Amino acid sequence: MISAALGIAPSIGATREDVLAADATLNHAVLMHDTRTTGDYITDDYTLTLGSGKLMTRAAFLALVADRSVTLTVNHSHDERVRFYGASTAIVTGVVEEAGRTDTNAFYMQVPFTDTWVLQGGRWRQAAGHGSAPLKKPS
Repeated sequence: MISAALGIAPSIGATREDVLAADATLNHAVLMHDTRTTGDYITDDYTLTLGSGKLMTRAAFLALVADRSVTLTVNHSHDERVRFYGASTAIVTGVVEEAGRTDTNAFYMQVPFTDTWVLQGGRWRQAAGHGSAPLKKPS
């Protein structure tokens, strides 16, 4: 219990760095509209819950990644905390920073998130994600 609370990986070799590397790869794939790599790093039954409460399926998320009317210039996580539950499940909390443009607007936001990662076939894959409402900009 103490090791999970401290984010210490189980002894079989899973590390915080492995999970965060998978997270960084997924973030970069989304930034680059790379649906193949994105698909490799999310499970077949992947779901994403947005701050609005809307639920996105794997298919809807991949369609969003492919959508060239949304261009990201920044998509990275920070302040991550990784907790392991057994050898094949990790929960990552942190803040994702996103900036970019739609066809009509520029945007910038920082979104607190909770992601569930599972080890499948030797690769960490995101099974579920949840993004909270964006943080308010400091005044």
